[in-house]
Amino acid sequence: MDKQRLKTSIVTALAEGVSRLPMPVLYGISSGLSALMSRFRIYRYKVIEDNLRKAMPELSDRERKKVIKRYYGHLADSIVETLKLLSISDKELKEKVEFHGFEQLDADVAAGRPVSFISDTTVTGSWCRPSHGYCPRSSPALKSTDHSATAHRAK
Repeated sequence: MDKQRLKTSIVTALAEGVSRLPMPVLYGISSGLSALMSRFRIYRYKVIEDNLRKAMPELSDRERKKVIKRYYGHLADSIVETLKLLSISDKELKEKVEFHGFEQLDADVAAGRPVSFISDTTVTGSWCRPSHGYCPRSSPALKSTDHSATAHRAK
C-alpha cells in the first residue's frame, strides 16, 4: 500500500469512527471546533470580515464579530452533520428531515412538463443522501433524477 492510500485509509477510518458518535457528542465537538476557528481566525477570517464590512457597513465591530462567530458555529455544525452521514441510518435520517411542497413538482412531471429542482445546502448538503433513496425519493420528480454525481457509498 502506498503512502497516500494509507493516509486516506486512516482519515477515512477516523471519520467513520467519529460519525458513529451520538449527535449530542458531535455537537459538543462542533462547539469546540467553532470556538477554535473563531478564536484563532482559522478558515478565511479576513475574507469573511471584509465581505461583512462591504455588505453591512452599518454593523459595529462588535456586531460583525458576533455574525462571524455565528458563521463559524454554522460551519462547524455542517462539518459534524456531514460526518454523521457516513453512518446515519435511513430511519434516523428520516426522523431528522421533513420535506414539504413537492405536489406541484410532481404534478408538472406527471403532465410531462420539464422541471428543474434547485436547492440550497440544507437539502444538497447536510441531511440529504440521494444515493440512499432519501432526499426525498418519495417524490416521483426526484425518483427519476440522476443523483450519480452526488452519490455516496452504498450501504
